[in-house]
Amino acid sequence: MNPGAEPVADRLLLIAVDDRTGKLRASSEVLSFGLAGGLLVELLLTRYMALDAQDMPVVHSQWGKAQALASFHHDILATMCGEPERLDLDTWVAYLAKPAVGWVSERLAKAGLLKKEWRGYRPLNSADAAEPRVRLTHLVTRHEHLAAVDLALLALTVHAGLREEIVWQHPGRDNPFVDSQLHRLRTDPWLHSLYAVTAAVDHKISRRAFAH
Repeated sequence: MNPGAEPVADRLLLIAVDDRTGKLRASSEVLSFGLAGGLLVELLLTRYMALDAQDMPVVHSQWGKAQALASFHHDILATMCGEPERLDLDTWVAYLAKPAVGWVSERLAKAGLLKKEWRGYRPLNSADAAEPRVRLTHLVTRHEHLAAVDLALLALTVHAGLREEIVWQHPGRDNPFVDSQLHRLRTDPWLHSLYAVTAAVDHKISRRAFAH
């Protein structure tokens, strides 16, 4: 990852992987939309990308090729820059969902956290693999102030159907807190770009559920 970058997609995949069995806790198709959103959130946080007044992605003309290659952002940025027409967030979420699981699992493998096996994923260090889930659960359980990146991860986790993984200790008490944080993400103008990405993910997942 780039210096200062937040590996949102990595954290989401680790939350989705059962660190005991290696199986996914979410549908792979649903999770792929969440991971695509995580990658787009990373581009916003690293300022490789911004959204215009109509929430259309705009890639900054100056982005470091070496850093982008190291973080698996290069292919995304090159594709966005090469697209003759500007596409909306829903379209990019759908497009990036196809390679997202492979990209993110490979990035985690290079970081020494996860190994892809034919039956699923094998965490190479259970404590490290569980850390994103434990950390987010801790923040929610203690009702702590969530930073922007944590709000985005929380929203993607909920949209991927993984809410129970972070509220299992006190669901009656913590579900209202989660809802209040999602409301904060939705209504705070300073967080609008992050919300727009997570909303696009939610839209794609909801349309998939309706189609089935």
